[in-house]
Amino acid sequence: MAAWHFDLWLIPIDQTLPLATLKDFRAPPLPRESLTIAKDRLNAALPPMRPLASRWTIYGDPDASMIELYAEESHTEVWARIDARQDSDRFCMVLCDLAGALACQLYLAEADQVIEPRRRHLHMALMQSSAWTFALDPVAYLDGRR
Repeated sequence: MAAWHFDLWLIPIDQTLPLATLKDFRAPPLPRESLTIAKDRLNAALPPMRPLASRWTIYGDPDASMIELYAEESHTEVWARIDARQDSDRFCMVLCDLAGALACQLYLAEADQVIEPRRRHLHMALMQSSAWTFALDPVAYLDGRR
């Protein structure tokens, strides 16, 4: 994860959150049928890359903002990465729409924070993140002035 990356996991609305750190957090599984819903939504909204493996697909741009789907036989995991250096308004809209369709909320492990899947809430969390701080002024961020 680069300094300008803002990572989120989609977690079920009724999920009890574990204590987490960026190093060891693993997203709670979503039902297996979430994969079909997610693929349908994302195929219509973002360019899919070729699957990296039979169970792992990325939508968007791996060098910018992207959504990853990982499918096990019994469940699905979904996470997203926003590149704070780029305009991500449309991407945030797609992400919030996907979360709503899957009855999920967004989890930001960096702040151990749950974010309601609304663009305004997501933008506020992004603007408070270390990724945003870096994107605004990389030199000051690296010098510890921000």
